Amino acid sequence: MLPPLSTSVISRQNPFNRKHQGQQCHESPGGTGTDLDLRFFHGVRCRVRPPKSLKHTSETVWAQTVNRQSRISVIIPTLDEEQALPRALLSLSGAAGIELIVVDGGSHDATVSIARTHGCRVVQARGGRGAQLRAGATVGSGHVFLFLHADCVLPLGSIEAIRRVLTSHPEVIAGGFSIRHKSDRLGLRVLDILCNVRARVTKVPWGDQGIFVRREAYDKVGGFHPYPLLEDQDLCRRLKHVGKLVILREQILASPRRWLAQGIGTTLVKAAFIVGLYHLGVSPYWLARFYRNVR
Repeated sequence: MLPPLSTSVISRQNPFNRKHQGQQCHESPGGTGTDLDLRFFHGVRCRVRPPKSLKHTSETVWAQTVNRQSRISVIIPTLDEEQALPRALLSLSGAAGIELIVVDGGSHDATVSIARTHGCRVVQARGGRGAQLRAGATVGSGHVFLFLHADCVLPLGSIEAIRRVLTSHPEVIAGGFSIRHKSDRLGLRVLDILCNVRARVTKVPWGDQGIFVRREAYDKVGGFHPYPLLEDQDLCRRLKHVGKLVILREQILASPRRWLAQGIGTTLVKAAFIVGLYHLGVSPYWLARFYRNVR
């Protein structure tokens, strides 16, 4: 278990990420200009009963930090996502105590204007999804980060589900959702089963499962590395060394476009090839040449 949270952890700035060499990001014109904008947070009154299993002060601090009123920074990396982004943001409408951050990688469509219309804070960061996610966490002010792909739709009550598991299980530092692809094709139904079995066995959620993580745990392992791909697996592998990860039963709805573009079988074989080489120590920068970015 990680040590109890200190005041430095809940500060509005992330010293590690701001000092990271080579990381460049800036807020695009029209942003808030501050690290914390109260327009993005909506208070909610509720009572939380601490779990009976909490016996130590450190565990109580963990639970009280991630209660039902704690802020969650939802960080969405985008690049020409004008078609998918509105649905992702709509799934977050009505959620209390969240901060919406869209990190754009240089879109040429209406992605940025859509994000601003929905009240998101927009940050510009190029260099791939790993760099974008890192930039979003740098400016995020929440106690918890939720990294969401723009073509994924969160299930109803997902934000409360995150708060519930982190409050009732202080040993849990991160996790993700179960996954279901937006298609009735038999091949994708089988793929859903395989993905969910893999996630539950390995306790390593992939990026399209909506990765959530306590801020202190994220900082402790050094956050996202600016990889062009496999940044999700890299982060979760490091997180497993410092705490417990879980896969929630709630299902996130993911786009099947990547699987349908080249065929489910072909994409599955290619994904297994890339992941296998990564686990053998091959650099994600070199493996990126085999990955086709489909939008």
